[in-house]
Amino acid sequence: MLRAEGELLEVDKEVDINYEIGDICKALHSQPNPKAILFNKIKDYSGWRMCCNILGSFKRVSMMFNGAPMEALVDYYLRRIEKPIPPVEVARREAPCKEVVLKEGELSFTKLPIPIWHPGDGGPYITLGIQVCRDPVSGASNLAILRQMIVGPREASLNALPGKRTYIFYREREERGEPLEVAIVIGVEPAIQVAACHSATSLDEDEYAVAGALKGEPIEVVKCETIDVMVPARAEVIVEGIVPPNERVSDGKFGEFTGYLSGVRQNPKFVIKCITHRSNPIFQATYEGMPPVEDHIFKSIPYSAAIQKVVSSICPGVSGVWLPPAGGTMLWGVVRLRKMYPGHAKHAMNAVWATHIGKYIKFLVVVDDDVNIYDPNAVIWAISMRVQPHRDLVLETNSTSIQLDPSASHLGVTSKLGIDATEKLPEEGGPPPDLKPTLIDHSPSIYWQSICKVGLLRYLSLE
Repeated sequence: MLRAEGELLEVDKEVDINYEIGDICKALHSQPNPKAILFNKIKDYSGWRMCCNILGSFKRVSMMFNGAPMEALVDYYLRRIEKPIPPVEVARREAPCKEVVLKEGELSFTKLPIPIWHPGDGGPYITLGIQVCRDPVSGASNLAILRQMIVGPREASLNALPGKRTYIFYREREERGEPLEVAIVIGVEPAIQVAACHSATSLDEDEYAVAGALKGEPIEVVKCETIDVMVPARAEVIVEGIVPPNERVSDGKFGEFTGYLSGVRQNPKFVIKCITHRSNPIFQATYEGMPPVEDHIFKSIPYSAAIQKVVSSICPGVSGVWLPPAGGTMLWGVVRLRKMYPGHAKHAMNAVWATHIGKYIKFLVVVDDDVNIYDPNAVIWAISMRVQPHRDLVLETNSTSIQLDPSASHLGVTSKLGIDATEKLPEEGGPPPDLKPTLIDHSPSIYWQSICKVGLLRYLSLE
């Protein structure tokens, strides 16, 4: 489909997984509307190809939603997930991901073309693996995108952050002295990639059912060879393994989605038990760096939708939430509000900050429903024309943050700024109705049809 739409750049030159692919992807993202890229020849990895930036534009994300415009993608997402479609299990012989099964002596991450992306990285990183584990109580499948640094032939870190379902399941197992079974899935269809960023409403929500809803049909899954985990049958690569209790490995440094090189931390250790893949596999990866790159683009839809779904149910008048890619898709947010009562904008702020994803937003702007929250120029206009700093700013200190915030003086702790960019009611310090200025009337004048008919330059006799 991408090739037919002119959205795919194919590279036949042999490329090196150490730095060269990262440099090419960095240059690609410096271009306007960067295409998806397919590397057809990888040095030292005969028979392997690599794709990057598959969902690195809103045009390509919109292909999942029948070509819906960017401004409608969050609403489309919310409508789709209202009707989850459970996965269907297929037989092992029908699963392309089982075409090649590596034997015990072959089990090594060196068999996979895992890049070193940036100078300064601590090692090779899997950047777009979908980590699949199961709720130990309900058995529901949890999908997550957790970057992993390769630390040995059969070992990698697992960047499971506190508060995430993978971390919760791991800690439950660790407290019982048991390992967590995890499958790393590489090379998946877009619905699965987006569903891996879905903010589940409960621990027993099956995210294959979310992926099925996004796709419009069930996801085919198959059981792993060595662990009790279901994986997408049509994936390119499956790495089965366990995360042992009470074992940590050093992770870092790494060029993060913030645009900064992160430090070294101790993360749980992942150990390989089996590797399977297609006969002619395509290794899927994503370049991390200064926003916006691919993961900022596709994550903005499920993250914004997760907040909007919760907040619109507890704060009346909220009709839109947008986490723009430029803010790392987590640190900056905009809320569209049909204002009803004094303090309504601050009510919306508190509702957003109380959500699972919203708690990470460091700068939160609330605007009226006449402002396009997807247009940064419109948001800046609202801040400029409807805000008095002494009156309309809300500052919180010692609040929670992402652990990778490069501005934070303490890990995971931040201050937050809320900006009430709505028009103020008299009770909030706004002007009385008889003194309130009105927006310019943009309805057509008697000259407008003539200007539109002949064009401005011809109307002014300049051509």
